[in-house]
Amino acid sequence: MLQGTLDNFALDEVLGLLSGTSKTGRLDIAGDRGLGTLLIKDGSIVGAEANSAAGNSTEDVMFELLRFSSGEFTFKPAVIEPGSDAEDMEQILKVAEARLKDWKSIEQVVPSLNHIVAPASELPQETVTINRSEWAVLNVIASGCPVSKVCDDLELGEVEGSRQIKKLAERNLVLIGAPS
Repeated sequence: MLQGTLDNFALDEVLGLLSGTSKTGRLDIAGDRGLGTLLIKDGSIVGAEANSAAGNSTEDVMFELLRFSSGEFTFKPAVIEPGSDAEDMEQILKVAEARLKDWKSIEQVVPSLNHIVAPASELPQETVTINRSEWAVLNVIASGCPVSKVCDDLELGEVEGSRQIKKLAERNLVLIGAPS
């Protein structure tokens, strides 16, 4: 059994150890963003779930688990039944870390779902062109609302909804205010 805290051991380091030593078992993570589980067979991922992941793919789950800033993990060796295709740990981490890098740039503009977003009082230039998805976002925030409302009303999820708002903020079409 292997156990520890995410304060002492980064999740990617733990996964590198399990992959590099071709371990088989169950890794459970309990942290500030919820719960997650990875099933590992011979160092590859054969199952993944996180209660706060926006999607069901292994990449979605890994992205969510890498966002945990604190928590505990426990790896217990276990017999893992064949059934799911094994996914390369290194490749999954690479994709999830790229998403995490993108997310960190979004957070620089849209710090949380609780921040209020409202249309800019004036356009930054005489003529502005927006696409259908930007128009949908602007319609939701017409009178000002939390970022979470945009994400929920348009069923975009936290990352994509925040990304859309970031794009509009960078074009000076919306303002991001303090959280409510």
